[in-house]
Amino acid sequence: MIKTMKFAITVESIKKFGFDPLARQFVLGVHVMSATSPLTWERKLDLYKSFGWSEEEIISAFTKHPNCMLISDKKIKQMIDFYVNKLHWASHVLLANPKLLCHGLESRVLPRCCVLSVLSSKGLIKRYPCVINGVLRLNENKFYNKYVSKYMDQVPEVLEAYKGNLQFMGFDCGPSTVQGS
Repeated sequence: MIKTMKFAITVESIKKFGFDPLARQFVLGVHVMSATSPLTWERKLDLYKSFGWSEEEIISAFTKHPNCMLISDKKIKQMIDFYVNKLHWASHVLLANPKLLCHGLESRVLPRCCVLSVLSSKGLIKRYPCVINGVLRLNENKFYNKYVSKYMDQVPEVLEAYKGNLQFMGFDCGPSTVQGS
């Protein structure tokens, strides 16, 4: 749906970023680059740089999850603020897992963190599960079964946390156990 010359330039740019033309991410990269004006691309680069990321790190994140360049500026700020200031994650965690920026803060991230916080405060989980690769990436059914329905009889407020009706108060542990290590 785009002009042949623009498409060719976009494909060459994506190849230079290191995308494998045979991989699915290549097609996503072409889509994102085609849907993003040069002005918007530069604005996104500047926004990510404002969080201390280098251009090489941003391109690396883009190659891992191209949609990280389609997120609104407001959402990028909210997500990075939450992960860095509330969960105390180092920036490199997000660089390695840029898909985390695409999750819904109110609909997914906060409720799941609240559930873990409630379970921890009741002593039902000793150590936080890997928030990065585990809890935030689980589909809704798996998360619900593993962390909500399993404990609802013992801790009724876990359902309120899951529904987003409790405020996230943070975790009772140091950053090292929350960073997904």
